[in-house]
Amino acid sequence: MIRQVNHCAHDWLISLTQQDDESELDLILISAIQSVLFGTKLIIYINKFLDHTHRPKQINLKKTQSPLILSDDQVDEIIAKVGSNKIHIGEINSKTVTYFPIYHFGDVLGFVLAYGSNEFSNPQISTAVSILNVYANQLFTLFRAKIDPLSELLNRQTFDKKIQEILSGQGFLSPRTPIPADSVWHLAMLDIDHFKRVNDQYGHVIGDEVIILIARLIKNSFRSEDYVFRYGGEEFAILFQCKKSEDAFQVLERLRSAIEEFEFPQVGKLTISAGFTSLVDYEMVPALVQKADLALYHSKNSGRNKVANFDQIAESTNGILITGNDPELF
Repeated sequence: MIRQVNHCAHDWLISLTQQDDESELDLILISAIQSVLFGTKLIIYINKFLDHTHRPKQINLKKTQSPLILSDDQVDEIIAKVGSNKIHIGEINSKTVTYFPIYHFGDVLGFVLAYGSNEFSNPQISTAVSILNVYANQLFTLFRAKIDPLSELLNRQTFDKKIQEILSGQGFLSPRTPIPADSVWHLAMLDIDHFKRVNDQYGHVIGDEVIILIARLIKNSFRSEDYVFRYGGEEFAILFQCKKSEDAFQVLERLRSAIEEFEFPQVGKLTISAGFTSLVDYEMVPALVQKADLALYHSKNSGRNKVANFDQIAESTNGILITGNDPELF
């Protein structure tokens, strides 16, 4: 039994370190932990943001859907327990459970909750701990690869994949917060107005500071379940949910106003222009970006410091039709 666990652990650890896709990494973790802690029912919670501001959320086990949904208070209580005692035995809903923490450099990122059997052997425990440590390290590596180092937003390389995941409904995390069923995803493109003047007049160090501050203002204006990207240079992209386009417009308008009112050190006042479109039907990513970009260009060409909805522009200009990757104007 010990030899079998150790042999399988070697294969799982290699598989974990070879993954460059977060969803595949989760699948291997689920398979490995289920094999090591066989005969038990499992729940896996993980904070994919790797920070101290977000609460761990459950990984969806798909066909082996976990039998328990924990409240936020229960999650916080478990994190506190495993943070001080490492592996911990407790009770939930009158069932005895074992908690295995997921650590990374001393921080508790999440935990595995196992119940149905609590007589784990030392090889099972050590193997599970090793798997969770390697998983956390690889998760951190993948996370850093998705982050723009200057703004600390998601980077351009992550953008296409995230839209595809949203449109296809993929991903192994259950929703971070309850989202109304009738909500619609929207894509917004934002650009700092006259940013070249900032670099020319104050230098690139001040220009970088402006990007950092605007990135923070954008991130603070959206919820944890939304996605904010530095698309390139002074341009940003946002994927967010609202029930109606009118609501999306108001969200972006509040952001535009907040940036307009902000006092940037040395630079003073700055503004942004924005354009957005809804992701109602499946389309190729370049076509969706092009719609949001056309709305952004409309904002800039009509005076800047504005928010434009692609659908309204298309109606007012007697139609802008996008087929494939190219705009067709008529």
